[in-house]
Amino acid sequence: MSAPEKHLPGKPPTATRSDAEARHDPGTATRCPFCHDSCAASEDVRVCSRCLTRHHTACWGEGHGCASCGASEPLARLSEGGVTPAKGFFAEHKQVLLRWELLRIPYNLILFGLCGVMLGGQVLKPGMFLEGVFAALVANVCYTLGPGLEVYLRTLGVRQRWVGPALFVAGLLFSMLVTAMACLLS
Repeated sequence: MSAPEKHLPGKPPTATRSDAEARHDPGTATRCPFCHDSCAASEDVRVCSRCLTRHHTACWGEGHGCASCGASEPLARLSEGGVTPAKGFFAEHKQVLLRWELLRIPYNLILFGLCGVMLGGQVLKPGMFLEGVFAALVANVCYTLGPGLEVYLRTLGVRQRWVGPALFVAGLLFSMLVTAMACLLS
């Protein structure tokens, strides 16, 4: 900020250099979002893989991750083989996608069992088997909305543990309702 310029409420101060230059300059101090003390890159710090915010290493550990965005993965130091924020992003969401793929098995078994119970010993009409295969494919395509929505919510900062299970249960109940209606109409 130049000397004659005053900082007025609602008017951001004029930067003397770009934010990118300041962010990557090792001598530039920022405030740790956990303890709010000065945190220079030349100190022992952890940098968030998602928002690139600096934290004291102790603050990162005590806060169980980034105090700004909630990410759990810091950037690796260059001596540790360094990662880019994109790699941290995919590593974080890989766990979500793997968990959903494991849940796909009980999802399909529950829907298959529901069809078996509702249709009982009925004799299948011609073409009914192909309709069932098509319905199973559509159900699995719709299933992929669950992990996609969870990854999207996590990207927006919604990181509560109940989100994934709540999405799974809501999707399963909706699929069971649609499956039951299809079985009754056949």
